[in-house]
Amino acid sequence: MRRTKRPRMLYTPGFRMADVEFYDDRQAIAKELAAFDAKARAKAAELGRIIEADFERERQQLLAECHRKRAEDLLAIAAIDLEEKMKADAEADRAEAQRVFGAYAERVQKAFSTACKEQAEWYAETKAILAKIQRDINLSTCRAERNEFLRRGVIKGRRR
Repeated sequence: MRRTKRPRMLYTPGFRMADVEFYDDRQAIAKELAAFDAKARAKAAELGRIIEADFERERQQLLAECHRKRAEDLLAIAAIDLEEKMKADAEADRAEAQRVFGAYAERVQKAFSTACKEQAEWYAETKAILAKIQRDINLSTCRAERNEFLRRGVIKGRRR
């Protein structure tokens, strides 16, 4: 036995298909279709404007966010550059200070060494002079004692 397809029925709640009037007037159908098309186009245009406005608002928000993030990134880069510049300047200042201090320390060391040598020479000269003065004092004291002894008569004349 062969099965046959049942014809599909259009589901129309609340009324029967027999109650629906069908027109065969092409002009009326075209007019109604044009009115429906105009309404649909107007509605679509309105939805398009709403979507376009939403899209533009969202685009503006994203653009503002992008500008804000870019500004933050530029600020971070500027801070990093400034920090690197400050470190480089500090290193340069430290190197310059070490160079200047090294030159100053060398000058002070040479001056101190020269002063020590001059003082040592002066000390040696002074020591020699003082030794000569001491010899002269000792000799003078010996002569004075001898003369005193001669005057008192403790000793007589020269010894030979």
